[in-house]
Amino acid sequence: MKTKSLISNYKSLALGITTLGVVVASSSAAITFDLRASGGTLGNVGDGGKSFTATSSSGTVVLEIWAQITLVGGNSANMGVQGIMGSIVSTSTPGTATGSVGTGVFPSIFNSNAQIGTQAALSTVADNITDLGSSSTSSTSTPQYVKPRKDSANGVGIVIGSTAYAALATPGVTGNLITNGIEIFMGSATLTLANFSAGTVTMNWVKPVVTSPANKGAIAAWTEDALVSKQGNTNNADMFYNPGVVITVGVPEPTSFAMLMMGSLGLVGFRRPSFRRSA
Repeated sequence: MKTKSLISNYKSLALGITTLGVVVASSSAAITFDLRASGGTLGNVGDGGKSFTATSSSGTVVLEIWAQITLVGGNSANMGVQGIMGSIVSTSTPGTATGSVGTGVFPSIFNSNAQIGTQAALSTVADNITDLGSSSTSSTSTPQYVKPRKDSANGVGIVIGSTAYAALATPGVTGNLITNGIEIFMGSATLTLANFSAGTVTMNWVKPVVTSPANKGAIAAWTEDALVSKQGNTNNADMFYNPGVVITVGVPEPTSFAMLMMGSLGLVGFRRPSFRRSA
């Protein structure tokens, strides 16, 4: 039953990704955007943050934004990120739930001229969940895309020309070593859901639809070798998007439910009968 449920969840996820135009990361990706759950009052995190099981009909899910920098054969100490930009968008069947994504919260190192995002309905199919970000093709700031950004001129981190990138060893950075590279925590946003009793809600980090070279460049700025600066416009082919977070409603396992019922019947069966004492 669990296997079938998992397959069903990922089919729903694949549909949502196709609808939103999200690209799944390849093993040789230079920068990969990864949205994952880290906790919340709605339920429990699973699959390394890629799934979330709701144990109540209302509550919160904390969504974390990560940037993964990779280069096969590269030196992880020479990899860093200056800033990224995107939106957090829901995919669900209308009537599944109501809710909203709160504005972005960033570590201090990524809070220089950052944008916390504008709350708006961005889903391809309206689903009563307010997303975070923008669908503007001409502006990144009105309304705002979500944009954690490092101060490029403070000299802290990996410096290339006039731009400083946050590396794994840079003070204030939270991150991990991964295969062929590093991942860095860019910020978070909290999803609040209500009336969630059936169905699936999928949350994705979505690429901006801006058209000008300057705005496309702001989608990502990173380095893989401490010598070359990369940005979203000229290195679009090196940007990838991991599958997002699949949120499902949890139900008791059939065996657990049966054991619970048997236990209840057992208590009834062993209950001591009462007798009325004669006067």
